[in-house]
Amino acid sequence: MSISLSNFIHLLVTLFSLLLNFSKQRKFLEITLLQELKEAKKINDGSLNDKDLARIRNYYALAVPAILGEACCLLRGKKMSVKERLSSTYQGALSALSDDFFDEKEVAESHFAELVMNPEKAIAANAAETLLLSFIKKVLENSPDPELMRQQAVKVFKAQAQSMKQTSEDIQRSEIEEITWLKGGNSFLLYRYAFSPSPAKPEEEMWYRLGGLMQLGNDIFDIYRDSVAGIRTLMTTATKVDEVRSIYLIRWKEIVDLAGKTDYNTRNIKAFLRYISLINSRVHVCLEMLVKLEKKSKMNFNPKKYTRKELICDMGTPGNLMKAMICHFNARPC
Repeated sequence: MSISLSNFIHLLVTLFSLLLNFSKQRKFLEITLLQELKEAKKINDGSLNDKDLARIRNYYALAVPAILGEACCLLRGKKMSVKERLSSTYQGALSALSDDFFDEKEVAESHFAELVMNPEKAIAANAAETLLLSFIKKVLENSPDPELMRQQAVKVFKAQAQSMKQTSEDIQRSEIEEITWLKGGNSFLLYRYAFSPSPAKPEEEMWYRLGGLMQLGNDIFDIYRDSVAGIRTLMTTATKVDEVRSIYLIRWKEIVDLAGKTDYNTRNIKAFLRYISLINSRVHVCLEMLVKLEKKSKMNFNPKKYTRKELICDMGTPGNLMKAMICHFNARPC
């Protein structure tokens, strides 16, 4: 069998697994989290809005278990248990709601830490906090190490606090990069702690760096929104697209190297990397789009010069989906 044919078969298997995992998680949401969201809407006092609930239902609580949770299971070679799926699902829901708490509701870091560390004793101030406390309890009840989970959740919120500096015109590019790794890395370690056994190094380091890479990927896709909002990311402050693409490729290689140093068998490691790489290929499509935009503007990249249509990479189009598949099929960047 040729290498290209082998890659094609692996692509089909990985695609099928991804679609199956999303379908499985949607069915799980129907009998768990979505029932809770329906009840929350009945007692909503205005502190919850449709955007909050949509982000929980359609993105975080769906993608965290279906992508990151299943990737973890591929690596360890063991299917996800019900308790792990519950913990991972409510982690995703918690991430969506806590992001909103910090960005829009301006909850103090000390108050959030109190909610996380003592959810049984905490008193909810409104419907949003009632839902947040319910999510925290579900995560901890189903976690293999509740104390580790508590500590990591506080780290995630602290990293989120650091990211507020990205609205400052005085922030240095080196600090932006540090915040990117800190925010994404701590979030991914939180997600990993829903699964047993606890990661040993270098697996822990691999998940941390993978989280940073995925945060960078999100920033690449969010270039228009962040540019309009005045949020300084590695992408919005770049003068050349290759500045960001080089960082991305170097970090991806580090992750691959770290995965190879874990104690898992080679077959599991390869399956894990193929699964993550399928998500990773989307970013390369977006970067290639931005490179073409840069060439049109005489190699002087400036997000503020471009329109919304030019900066948004729609991965729902057949053309972009095909490009992503080709990236993954060839096992290399676009």
